[in-house]
Amino acid sequence: MNFYKHHLGDYSRCTSHISMLEDGAYRRLLDVYYTREAPLPADIKAVCRLARAQTRQDREAVEIVLREFFDLRDDGWHNARADEEIQAAQEKAERNREVGKKGGRPPKTETQTVQKGNPEKTQMVKSGNPKETLASNHKPVTSNQDGVQPASTALTAVGARASPGDLSGEMRKAGIQSNPSDPRIIALSERGVTRENIAAACNEAKTAKPGERINPGYVIAIADRWAMEAERISSVGGQTPSARASPKRKTAAEERAEVSTILTGRKGNDGQDGGSGGRDITGEAVQVA
Repeated sequence: MNFYKHHLGDYSRCTSHISMLEDGAYRRLLDVYYTREAPLPADIKAVCRLARAQTRQDREAVEIVLREFFDLRDDGWHNARADEEIQAAQEKAERNREVGKKGGRPPKTETQTVQKGNPEKTQMVKSGNPKETLASNHKPVTSNQDGVQPASTALTAVGARASPGDLSGEMRKAGIQSNPSDPRIIALSERGVTRENIAAACNEAKTAKPGERINPGYVIAIADRWAMEAERISSVGGQTPSARASPKRKTAAEERAEVSTILTGRKGNDGQDGGSGGRDITGEAVQVA
């Protein structure tokens, strides 16, 4: 054996009364015992030679230790604790050899199946990060008892449900710092937000704050608002926020027409109220989509 366990507590309790010379002799005898994996010779002179005991005091220390901590049998001096440790090590080595003959331990699988809620439904998760689910295992639910599309699938029109890592990656692509372990990003993933949704939210945030450093919470708030809109719209049917890339911005002419309508009470393109006849209050021609 090239290694054996040395339990300090047990050793100290059993050797607290012996001298330093006797302690050194005992340690040397144990080293020889474990190296040979066999009892020490019955001849004390042979034991002294193995322990390199040269002086009379050394040889006396070896003999004292042998008689106190070892037991003389037909095949030599035995130490009960050492015999137990050697047997356990030999049994372990034999098991390892048998495993090696069979090709070693089976490789660890990359995925594992876990049950959530309904024991009849399983979900595959990555062994490295259990929070990141594999999107290929998610199938959109098309109906329920009320015949209404569940809110959790309302945002899956553009792409497959994204993992927190996917959403965080899209935000980083847009230059916005994020972390897939952020509970808010995990919640977006669980609500069915796609990579397209979060990319559109990043564009919306940059448009609203050009040249500014975008806080990830601002993007998450936009995506969360769109998710709420999708859940509300899905209950009555209609276009979800995921069906558009990002909200359309009004042109300058459209904004002036809207202001004219608020101030005059007349639409700028109806031409029937004796009003602007297709012009806003500034006199410019306006075409309202």
